[in-house]
Amino acid sequence: MAGAPEGLPSEEALKEKVVSILASCDLQSTSLKLVRAELEVRCGLGPGGLDPLKDKIKDIVTLEMERIQADAAAPSLPDLAAAPSAPASSSRASAPASSSGSRESPAAEARKAPAEAKKSGQKRPRGEEAEEARAAPNPKEGTKAKQASSMTKGEFMKKAKRFTIKIGDKNINVDPKQFSTGSSGFYASGKALVEVGGISLQLQIGMNCTVIGSKVGIEGIDFVMWKLAEAVGPFQDELGFRCCGRSLGFLHQASDPELEEAELIDQEASDWSSIFTSRKIMIMVFLGPGKGTLEMQPYDDEANVTEITTAPGLVVVLRTDQLSFKFFCRGREATHVATSFMLQNDILRMHRNKLEEHLTPPALELDQWIENRLREIKENEPDEPDWSAGDRATIPRSFIHAANRTWFKRQTTLVRGASARLPVSWEPEVFFLGLTSGCDTVIEVPIMRWEHSTVYSDAPDCWAQDPPKTNCRHAAFVDGVELFDAKLFSLSLAETKGMDPGQRLVLEVTYDALYRSGMRKATLINSSTGMYVGTSMSEWNFADKGADVGIFGATGGSPSITAGRLSFCLGCKGASLAVDTE
Repeated sequence: MAGAPEGLPSEEALKEKVVSILASCDLQSTSLKLVRAELEVRCGLGPGGLDPLKDKIKDIVTLEMERIQADAAAPSLPDLAAAPSAPASSSRASAPASSSGSRESPAAEARKAPAEAKKSGQKRPRGEEAEEARAAPNPKEGTKAKQASSMTKGEFMKKAKRFTIKIGDKNINVDPKQFSTGSSGFYASGKALVEVGGISLQLQIGMNCTVIGSKVGIEGIDFVMWKLAEAVGPFQDELGFRCCGRSLGFLHQASDPELEEAELIDQEASDWSSIFTSRKIMIMVFLGPGKGTLEMQPYDDEANVTEITTAPGLVVVLRTDQLSFKFFCRGREATHVATSFMLQNDILRMHRNKLEEHLTPPALELDQWIENRLREIKENEPDEPDWSAGDRATIPRSFIHAANRTWFKRQTTLVRGASARLPVSWEPEVFFLGLTSGCDTVIEVPIMRWEHSTVYSDAPDCWAQDPPKTNCRHAAFVDGVELFDAKLFSLSLAETKGMDPGQRLVLEVTYDALYRSGMRKATLINSSTGMYVGTSMSEWNFADKGADVGIFGATGGSPSITAGRLSFCLGCKGASLAVDTE
């Protein structure tokens, strides 16, 4: 871009980024300010970094939005029954002149000739009749149908040439282009000066020339499904869910239901698993050439089946979380349907217990098939498997990964319960979700722990002072250390006062994990349960203890006694071992 400030993107780079941004956002909720902010992010600039180019960005965005709206206004659903137009026949029957002395058009002659031949009783050759039928124009066949079959998109882009138009004082180049909507045509942009009332005015030129009928094809069908999905978007709150994605478009061939179904293979199951789990709405565009039957039934054995006879051009939008469906056709001729799914992608990130609430019967059936397949893979696995040889080479890597973590052939260790005491949470899963979402658990040292101002200093070498201090004000703290239930573990109050808080947490967390796995204190007494504890030196011995701990001081701060105390308090007679992990 001539005269652009140093470090800012060129006009061509801005155009490319604006096209990419507008293609992936909702034009109804997009503003110029939001587009400029996204441009600054993509250009690696801070807020306001593109302020010198405000007017230029406004012109580019306005032009691109006009182009998109012009494409959207073009007819979108192709005429699937359009037939190629045949060349005109050279055989013409003569027709009398009209009263005004002018001769009828060749097309009128072609339509009139068969009627005259029938009236005169003459028999005409069958080939001649067919030829004249082809020559006669079809009144239902418009420009779109005629042009759709005349040239492919690839041929258009190869044969179309640039041409020039003059606007005002400028010659504007008009170039062939494939639009993002699936249409083909010509595109021009630029600026020109025109005189209005003796005053020169500068125009911003943006021109889209769309070839009528160029959207016929799979790209056009997929664009139709995308627009339908966009139209459903505002009603998702009323439907009770919110889809945040759309699957690719699929082209299916339906045949007679009595024919043998193809066997499901691993890769297909892997590809469809996430779609079956998260799909909520299905968009179907029936392409033909023949008719078919669409059966729909709610997920209830007692519900009635509803059948729809489909024809080319029919569009059906149905809820896959409420209805089972089957599409087939009778006879030898197969028919086709294009489909796409609206997906609730956050289902895939839910915990298994929550995810199962969203699984429909087909999704559960596919999930069970995958589970059985994973077990079969593991059972047939040799001691030293070579996953690149034989039939194993066709197994998806995700299946191998899941099989190794779901099924086992050797002796295994089972984790039946887990518990934890962590900052801001006592639930391991809740804490893990906080880590994955970037939650901050660090707070200022609370007064309930200690008076931190007595040991804080902002000096960089505060550690060298006498007594040493710290320049840190924040830490992550585990709540509820003072809530220890000594009676549950048959401990006296005097012994509890001298016990390291870490030993109290070990007792609480261990029994909590055992309780979650179905065990109780009454069933643990005199059992052969072993206790293995990882521990290290504690700072409890350096703490200022306000009360006299008496004879329990030695055992209360000893890390080696942690496993023994655990076995003794729960009545377990198995192995008891404390492992120093420092």
